[in-house]
Amino acid sequence: MEMLKERTHPCEDTDSPVFDAAGRESRNQEARQKDGARTQEIGPHRTDDASAGLSGLSAEDLPLSPIFVDFIARKCDGMGFDGQVWPNQLSEELSAENVDMARCAEYRLRLLVSSPQAQRAITRTYEWFRELITGRVDALRELHRQYQFVAIIGIPRSGGSYLTAEFYKSLGFNPEAVPAALAHDGVPEARPVNAGGFGNTWVQIVLRMAEFLTMLETEYEGRKGDRPILIPKKIVKGIYAPGFFRIVLGPSTEYVVTVRHPIASCISTIEKSGGMPASGKFAVRSAIERWIVRDIMLTGVVRTELRSCDYFDAYVRYWEQFYMNLALSGLLAHRRCTIVPYGRHSMEDVARAFHARVGSTASVSAFVAHENHGERHAAWAERSELALQRVSAVWQTVGLRFPVGEVAACS
Repeated sequence: MEMLKERTHPCEDTDSPVFDAAGRESRNQEARQKDGARTQEIGPHRTDDASAGLSGLSAEDLPLSPIFVDFIARKCDGMGFDGQVWPNQLSEELSAENVDMARCAEYRLRLLVSSPQAQRAITRTYEWFRELITGRVDALRELHRQYQFVAIIGIPRSGGSYLTAEFYKSLGFNPEAVPAALAHDGVPEARPVNAGGFGNTWVQIVLRMAEFLTMLETEYEGRKGDRPILIPKKIVKGIYAPGFFRIVLGPSTEYVVTVRHPIASCISTIEKSGGMPASGKFAVRSAIERWIVRDIMLTGVVRTELRSCDYFDAYVRYWEQFYMNLALSGLLAHRRCTIVPYGRHSMEDVARAFHARVGSTASVSAFVAHENHGERHAAWAERSELALQRVSAVWQTVGLRFPVGEVAACS
C-alpha cells in the first residue's frame, strides 16, 4: 500500500500571513476534485477495533506539516541542522524560516516518496497518531522508559531559549546543531481547539505530537542506554492542550517555568515585531502578536475593540491569561517544577545547576538581561502591578508561589 503520495498541508498556523484558512480550503477542494475517488488509508492495515474508526482516512485528511517534512528530508539527504537560530537569545528579528519551509514542503515531499527511510518515518508517524488518538498507553510507557523530558515553559521572550540551549550544551550538544523541531517551542504545534475550513485543531494537535515523537525516535535511534535519555524541550504551546502534553511527556517530566515582568516582556515583543506602532495601538505583525489576538479573543474581546486598544492593555491581558492558565492547567500539579524569574543571576544559577547535575564541565554562557524598562514606561506600572497581583492570587489557590518580588526587580 502506498503510504503517501505528494500532498502536504501548506501551513501550520491558521493565522499565517501567507496561507489563510479560506485559501487552504479552496486548494484542498481542488485537490479532492482532481484526485476524484482515490483515497489512501493512513498507516498499516490493522483489523482490531481501535483502528477501525480510522478506516478510509487519507493522507490528505491528515496532512504532514512542513516542519516534519523538512526534518525528514534533512535526515534522508544528510544535510544536518547546523546553523540553527533558535538558541540566539539576543535576536529581535522576525524569521521567515517557517514560511520558507511551507513553500518547499510539497516539492520535498514528492522527493521523499521514493525514500525507504522517509516512508518508515511517515509510517511511524501515523502509527503514533493511531496510538495517541485511541488512548493506548503501552506505547507511552515504553516512551517514558526511554526518555525523560525537561519541559521549559513560559510566555515568549522570557528566557526559555537560553535555558534550553544551556541544557543541551550541558548534555554535550552544540545547541546551534540541535533541530528546532526537537528543542524549540514551535513543535508540537498546539492552539485553542477549533474546527472549520482549516480542519479540526484537536486532531491536528495529536498528529503534530505524533510527528514530534517520530522525529525524536529518529534523532536518538541507536542511543538507548541504561537510563532514560534527558530531552530538554520548550513547550510554550503546551498551555493549549496541557492534559495531553502531561500524559504524553510522562510522570517523570520536570517543568522549568520562566517568568518575566509584563512590561519587559511587552517591550521585548514590540522590538521582536518591528517596534511600537506609531499609533500606540495594538497591531499584528508577528506570530506572537497573532497569538495575543487569538488568546484574548477567547475571553470575549472582539477585533473591533482590538483596533482601538492600547498596545500594553492588549499585551498585559495576554500575559495575565497565560500565567493564570498555566497554574490551573495541571502541568505543575506534581510539583516537579522550578520557577525561574527572568534575570541574569537566576537564569545562570539554574543553568549552572543543570550542568553540575549531569556532570558537565562546559562553562555556562552569560545570560544577557536587557535593560530595565519600568522607568521608561511608568504609565504602565499600575496596570502591570494589578496583573501581577491577580496572577499571584490564582497561583496561591493551587499552592504555588508566583515570584512577584523577584520579577519586579528585573522589570
